[in-house]
Amino acid sequence: MEFIPGLVLIALFVILVVSVTSHLGPAARSLRRLERRFDLLLDHLGAEAGTAVVPATALAEIDEYLANGMTREATRTYAQVSGAERAEAAAWVRQRAESSRRA
Repeated sequence: MEFIPGLVLIALFVILVVSVTSHLGPAARSLRRLERRFDLLLDHLGAEAGTAVVPATALAEIDEYLANGMTREATRTYAQVSGAERAEAAAWVRQRAESSRRA
């Protein structure tokens, strides 16, 4: 008889989980539809998903820093403008520096 309260609690927990997950279904589908539409819009505009849009003035400033060997300042500027994390900004700046050397 002592196991009945525990059994009731488990049954209530299962009912709660089923109830909550059934309500998440439509929201998750709506979110996936919205994400697909956004991806289509980005494809149409020629932008890659997950890439930041950096204003031309900031790009010119970053390129000037790179031309003068000031990679820390270029990384800091890119991180501020794009909202990227420090490591991501450093990788982007390295890639930009390599591509500008090839050109």
